Amino acid sequence: MVPKLFHQLRLHDHEKYSLQIEEFIKRQIQKGILKEDFPMPSGRELAIFLSVHRKTVMKAYERLTAQGYLYVVERVGFYVGSKSSGPGHFEKPSKAVSLSEDFPDISLSPVRDLAQSYRRYFWTGRKHDKHLIQSQGYPPFESTLHQFLVQERGISCTREEFYFSHGHYTLLFLIIYSLFPNGGTIVLEEPGDPRALEILRQAGMNCLFVKVDGKGMKTEHLEQLCSQRRVDAVLINSRCQYPTTTFLSHDRRKTLTSLSYIEGFYILECDYDHEFIYSREVPIPLRAEYPSGKLIYMTSLSKMMPSLYLMDILVAPKPVISKVRSILQNQRNVILEQSVNELVKTGVIRLYAEKLKRRYRKRRDELHGVLSAKEGMYYHLPESGLAFWLEFSRFLDLEKLMGSISTKGFFLQNPSVFYASGYPGNTLRLGFGKMNREHLKEFLELM
Repeated sequence: MVPKLFHQLRLHDHEKYSLQIEEFIKRQIQKGILKEDFPMPSGRELAIFLSVHRKTVMKAYERLTAQGYLYVVERVGFYVGSKSSGPGHFEKPSKAVSLSEDFPDISLSPVRDLAQSYRRYFWTGRKHDKHLIQSQGYPPFESTLHQFLVQERGISCTREEFYFSHGHYTLLFLIIYSLFPNGGTIVLEEPGDPRALEILRQAGMNCLFVKVDGKGMKTEHLEQLCSQRRVDAVLINSRCQYPTTTFLSHDRRKTLTSLSYIEGFYILECDYDHEFIYSREVPIPLRAEYPSGKLIYMTSLSKMMPSLYLMDILVAPKPVISKVRSILQNQRNVILEQSVNELVKTGVIRLYAEKLKRRYRKRRDELHGVLSAKEGMYYHLPESGLAFWLEFSRFLDLEKLMGSISTKGFFLQNPSVFYASGYPGNTLRLGFGKMNREHLKEFLELM
């Protein structure tokens, strides 16, 4: 039986029916009208009531389940999510809208495809314990990823120069441990990634900083630094600098690689926003353009969902790969590798990635329309990534700003964490992974 509250839902043709159903149910849960563990009408019942196809309702239910608003009891139905830790229950998402989120909406990712594939392979291999925990993982998956690197990133490497693991901060630590067991000096971009800085310091590295502008890392400053002291490595985001989203210009790419050859330092290249490249101006990875030399490339399989984002791909010289392999042996999830291998081989990953890029390019342009009408700040239209980097003509009272936005139900990451040598007082990073046009307008009013 369909609850009476669904009489309030009036579907229109300006937006997909499944999205309208999803938003309606989400609002009822947030208002407390639909209580924890309330049984939802079946997909067929609600479809008949709303005069839509059953698949339309199921799409909405599946997205709500992925976000934790609903949970499923096998062969019974869908229920409103609970904070309980019982089986099948999810903790409710925070009602605060994140203005810093630079990950795409997981409800738009292939959650269902991965779940179905994982369940099938798990059921097939449940009687073969040794198969599930074998240290070499699922061998065909390495071949699939190797082919993926060549076709999607244009990176040529041998099987001995390629490896993958789980978690890029773990991988970064292991690379540093393999290269510099007794410590060394590494140069980072500023502003930059605070978690990477923390990892490098824990690994015993002496960290130096070079400023970033609209063309990426200022390589002329790096040259000066190299003339004054020994540099062992440079950590850089060449295609989508974090947090500013700028990319390294062609001239500076050439300068950086030339310096690496002359001074002998390693280049550690991170490329984690590869699916969200909106312009042909953004160059290919450094490792694809300069395959020789001391260049180490780190990327993820996909940014669409955590299970895929944490699958890190590493391209590095053979000694580094050999060292990392020896440390990470016996840490392979065979079932997950089989499942993801299927999604890559059948083109599911590529299909969803293309859809996401179109959606987020449209969202970027919509937010650009709102920001461009605001005076007193400067920004460049991001040609990659899921965030805007704003520079204001006045200093920001961060304490007051953070307090104001939290009372309005927003969350914003403190921008001072991106600076190791002192926050300049006038910059912000706005991620549009979850933020929409209305959220941005309300935030700008608070400014």
